[in-house]
Amino acid sequence: MFRDYKNIKRVLIVVAVAWSYISYGQQPFFLDSLFTYDLSSINDVNYKRQMSEIERLKKDYNLEVGLNVSNSIQDEFDTGLSTRLYARMNVLSGGYYDSLKEAEAIQNQIKIDSISGIKKAISHNYSLYYNYILYLFNIEKLTSIDEILTESKNLESKFQTLYFNKLIDYNEILFTQNIYAQFDLLRSSQNVFNQMFFDIIKESSLPKVNTEKVLDVDFIMLFKMIDQDSSQQEILNLKQEMLYIDYDRVKSPSFGFSAGYDFSRHRPFFSANFAVDIQPKVKQDFASKKFQIENDQRLINIEKKKEILNLQYEYKYKEKQLEGLFVKLRRIDELQRKYHVKKDVLNLEESLKEKKLKLERLIVKYEMQDIKSQLMILLLQIKKVVPMILLEPCINNKAKYSKSKKFAGNRYILKTDDLAISKVDQHFLTQNEITLIEPLQLLELENTNLIYPGDFQIRAEFEEEIIRLIENKGVQHFIINDFDSFKKLELKTIEQQRFQLTSVLK
Repeated sequence: MFRDYKNIKRVLIVVAVAWSYISYGQQPFFLDSLFTYDLSSINDVNYKRQMSEIERLKKDYNLEVGLNVSNSIQDEFDTGLSTRLYARMNVLSGGYYDSLKEAEAIQNQIKIDSISGIKKAISHNYSLYYNYILYLFNIEKLTSIDEILTESKNLESKFQTLYFNKLIDYNEILFTQNIYAQFDLLRSSQNVFNQMFFDIIKESSLPKVNTEKVLDVDFIMLFKMIDQDSSQQEILNLKQEMLYIDYDRVKSPSFGFSAGYDFSRHRPFFSANFAVDIQPKVKQDFASKKFQIENDQRLINIEKKKEILNLQYEYKYKEKQLEGLFVKLRRIDELQRKYHVKKDVLNLEESLKEKKLKLERLIVKYEMQDIKSQLMILLLQIKKVVPMILLEPCINNKAKYSKSKKFAGNRYILKTDDLAISKVDQHFLTQNEITLIEPLQLLELENTNLIYPGDFQIRAEFEEEIIRLIENKGVQHFIINDFDSFKKLELKTIEQQRFQLTSVLK
């Protein structure tokens, strides 16, 4: 069956060698890079404030200088005014020690912020990213809206003429007018949104978003990554350290001293005090707070999973809607193809049915763009739930609905000087999902196999062989050796008067 096996093998070797010299740099997933942009500067401002507070606390020795004037009785011989100049310092609890402990707690908070992010910054930046995604998709959708408006206006003009000649009902005109009015409102709204948002981000350099791709999310992997996220344990350790810091501060004794000069007695003075706060239930309070921190941290992961679970449900529902629209688009394409074949063979003008299909196709494409933007927004919401976890390992570029293809694998016919393709042939190639390919383009293909239509009696056998090669040998691309033999196979299949229908899906 495969007479040119050696030639094909030689081609595949060339392909393998050529492919080894091609390297593709994988760009970081745009949402992961997007969250590295602090457009609000909240993180930076908060960090500078925290560092400033730490410096202040480290230099705060709780030293106090003052002047004291009183008319209290100093002793039985002196009942006049007492004037004292003094300096006072608290060393332990309520003093310098407290300042050092507070500075230590702020340092831990800085570490926690760097691991989990600041909620205020995440929320503020999220709203900007949300609008940014809408802005990018609006650019693409506005192009589609312009096409819809142009096509609906042209169709209305055709219907108007037919209505004047009493050939159609007025409802046809209302149909196109309604479409125009709806999409004109959308265009106005999206234009205003994009102009206003551009004023906000015009000086920013944000990563580009591919508005064409549909991304597949591995939610099970994402759940595992949440469980395996060591940063949560780091945050728990830092919070517990902060609790120990507070515990050390509370249970530490107070010690202070003061010294100065008494102008009434004309002599210096000093005093010192030391006290221990008796708190019999400090340990119990500490233990309960420690348990609460551990429980709160455990609940954080559960809450994350609950939010992502809901988002997963919504994400899959949107994918279902998109899948339905894609099938609708394929059905429109198939109808258009049939009209085109009829028009080209019979040399007819474009019919009104074709024009209505063209408008319907544009509307379906717009609806698909709209759902794609909603899917991207849902991905952004997922990223907001887990801002410090990289989504890239959980994201796959979804294949362009390969399951909706009529035939398995990718089929090609090699372009040669003696290959003549008529208009009817072009329609035939489209119907059978066959692509014309240049000889040099073969080098870009992997897992390629040559197939001979002349070796088969009916089309079902041909398709069965392709499916067998895909399943057993992983072949992806099929080169049809002869276009004429493929057309003959199609004719032989149609001319069969009696044959047992064989399913190609075993």
